[in-house]
This record gives sequence, C-alpha cells and structure tokens, in this order.
Amino acid sequence: MNNKITNKKKRVIKRILWPDAIRVISVFLVILIHTSAKVVLSWGQVNTSEWIIGNIFDSFARIAVPLFVLLSGSLLLHKKDNLKTFLKKRTSRILFPWLFWGTILLFLNNFSVFGNKSLKLLLIENFLSGFWFMPMITGIYIITPIIKKFVVNATKKELKYFFGIWFVLASLVPTLNNIFDLDISFINPSWFAYLGYFVGGYYIVHKSKISKQHLRQSKLIFIICLMLTIFGTYLLSNKNNQFSGYLYEYLSVNVLLMSFSSFILLFNYFKKVKINYKLTKYINFISKNSFGILLSHIIIIKIFSLQPYPLITIPLSTIVIFSFTLFLISGLKKVSFLKNVVG
Repeated sequence: MNNKITNKKKRVIKRILWPDAIRVISVFLVILIHTSAKVVLSWGQVNTSEWIIGNIFDSFARIAVPLFVLLSGSLLLHKKDNLKTFLKKRTSRILFPWLFWGTILLFLNNFSVFGNKSLKLLLIENFLSGFWFMPMITGIYIITPIIKKFVVNATKKELKYFFGIWFVLASLVPTLNNIFDLDISFINPSWFAYLGYFVGGYYIVHKSKISKQHLRQSKLIFIICLMLTIFGTYLLSNKNNQFSGYLYEYLSVNVLLMSFSSFILLFNYFKKVKINYKLTKYINFISKNSFGILLSHIIIIKIFSLQPYPLITIPLSTIVIFSFTLFLISGLKKVSFLKNVVG
C-alpha cells in the first residue's frame, strides 16, 4: 500500500507543473470574464463605481483565451505524433465533449420554443455561438500537422517574419478599424486569427531564452496594456454612452501584448517554483478536469444570478462556479459511460 502511494506521489511530482498551472489559471479567468460581464454589459443600469469594478476584473481576465491557445501551441507543435495519431487524439478529446455539452445547452435554451426555430439556427446558436472557441481551436488543430512542419524547421528570423504578418493582419488592422472606424479588410478565418498565439506559445517555450530583462519588460508591458484596457474601455464607453468592448477583443493590440507578456511571466515562474506535493496534486487534479469546466460553466452560469456589490460578488461567484463545475466534472467522470464525453 505504501509503495503504491509513493509511486503515485512520484508521478505527480515528476509531472511538469507549468502547463497545469497555466491551464487552471486560464479556465478560472474565463469564468471571471463571464461573471464580470453581467456588470460590464449593464452600462447605464449600474452606478459608475460598480461598473468600473466590473471593468477592472474583466480587463484583467482578457488574457484567458489567448493563454489557452499559447499553452496548446507550446505543448503540441513539438510533438512527433503522426497525422493519424494526432487527429485521433484531438477528435476524441474535443468532439465528444463539445457534442455532449452543446446538446445540453440546446435543450436548456430552446426547450419551450424548439418548434419555432429552424434546425440550422438552433445548431448555430448552441454548438457554434454558445461555444465559439471550439470552431477556432478545431481549425487550429486541423492545420497543426501542416503548420508544424514550418514551425519546427523555421529559423528565428522566419518565425519573426510570420509573427509580423500575423500581428498586422489579425491584430493591428482590426484594432485600427475598430478605434478609428476604418474599413481595411482581409480574409481572416478564426483559426488564422489565433494561429499566432498557437505558434507563439511554441516559440516562447522551445525557441527563446527568457532573460531578466525580458521579465522586466513583460511586467511593464502587462501593466501598461492592462491600464490601457481599463481606462480605454471606460473612456470609449463614456464617449459613446454605451458599453464599447473594442479593447476587450482577444486580438486587440493591448490584449495581445498582455497575453504574451503574462504567458512569459507565468511560464518562467511555474517552471522554477517549488510547490509541495499536496498543492501540486490539487493543481494536477483541476487541470485534468479543466476542459470539462470550460464547457460546462457556460450552462451553470446561466442559472447563477449576480447580486449587488461586484467587488465581492464577482470574485465570489467565480470561485463558487469554478468549484461547483470542478466537482461536477470530476463526479461525472466516475460514471463509466460519461468518462470520455464530459471533458
């Protein structure tokens, strides 16, 4: 018995901490976005101080989805799986949970008015709009076996050239369009829009050497861009007398720079930090259930009402929903026929 415990303990300790930690943080921040959104979207219906609190939480959490994509690239682009193995793993891990939770959302949203909508509209609303990030990450995974050949063999100069093109097309031009009401357009599918994050995660983890100067610069960039997001969103909303979320977009220049800088800081910190066995085990446990949390919380949050005093209720709601979905997913996984479909 003691040998089994010791072996299990060794496996947990040997498991690399930084991917699990970043994954947990990313999912927690996604929930924080959705709990604070209830206040942020209520511009004019809540007092200014409450709205600002919601804006601060939401602005800080904007790195959530980019962190997830950065992490995915850092873990997948260096693997040597063949095409069949790679696609089989991704299909089983993504498709079944997507269908499971999408079907539940479908019936929750449309049970009473099912007959009034076309099947096409129902599928779009629940499987695509409800889980907008799934088509994006699926597109990236489909293109991964092709892009991997370039990324792994490219020189640093060639990768920087790629990042330059991606930054201009996916981030700079859309940001300028939004802020200055321009109409510069490119064909920009969602998988390409986020592809730079995917490749960026690989570049940071496997190609770059993070110096103390990089860490100082990352801290400064994160703080500046966070302030820009907070104050810029307030000023734009105040100017338009309605909520303006241009600077919240995951590909806006400010969020892009926040995301890369935070990933560098988190990767460097959790790569070096020493954490005791119990905390490592708990982080590992949450990480293994994180995809299910990501999908299921969308349903749970629909029945969760946010009370006044957002300084308290936003973080408290986030913790409650995060904890509830964690135990929900871990419990469902104990049911044999649900183990592989809940996430």
